[in-house]
Amino acid sequence: TGGGLAAEAPSVGTSTIAVAGGVILIGHGATVGGGILVRNLTADVNQLLTLMAGQSSERIERHHLLPRQFRDKFERAGLDIEDYTVDLSFDLHKDIHGRGGGEAWINSWNRQWTRFFQANPYPSASEILRQLTSMKLEFGIP
Repeated sequence: TGGGLAAEAPSVGTSTIAVAGGVILIGHGATVGGGILVRNLTADVNQLLTLMAGQSSERIERHHLLPRQFRDKFERAGLDIEDYTVDLSFDLHKDIHGRGGGEAWINSWNRQWTRFFQANPYPSASEILRQLTSMKLEFGIP
């Protein structure tokens, strides 16, 4: 296979799908000299991964890793909450915030931040980021 491609795609007029170096490309294009020239890329990596996971691309929500309700505490430590956001599936976002109540609610994202600030009223940026790293691992957020 030429050009480092795992598989060559046929020349097509409407779309081309190719795997190159572990990256999937989807777009309009044609094979050129054993490689693939892709123009008018139609899906970015996040949309593609969302679709591959069987989730609708319309069901993505922006999650503030540093919750808005604690904005003043994060700003006091020199952190801008808008610099710490991720796109999550609708279902994962609701689960993180304790959908279903009970244990899920007690250990939800914002409740963990509440407990963190009760124990650390004036944390440094490094203490906040250490907490964030721990919570991302616990909740499976990349």
